Amino acid sequence: KEHAAHAGVQNEACKVLFSLAVNDENKITIASKGGIKLIISAMKNHCAVSNVQKEALKALYNLSFVDENIDAIAREYGIH
Repeated sequence: KEHAAHAGVQNEACKVLFSLAVNDENKITIASKGGIKLIISAMKNHCAVSNVQKEALKALYNLSFVDENIDAIAREYGIH
């Protein structure tokens, strides 16, 4: 949260979350700790930075393999 304005930090954070979200337990933990909201915030804060968008989408993709996370992602995007 402290480095929300720094695109490079957000990019690296999304890369880490992507890697961690390979594990099913981590998918649940990341979501329960507000990770989905933070990923989407990074996307909104850095909408013109393609690397942040790419890494954030990769992280959300991995997180989406848990049904509960699909709903959380949709809610954060404003789809539901």
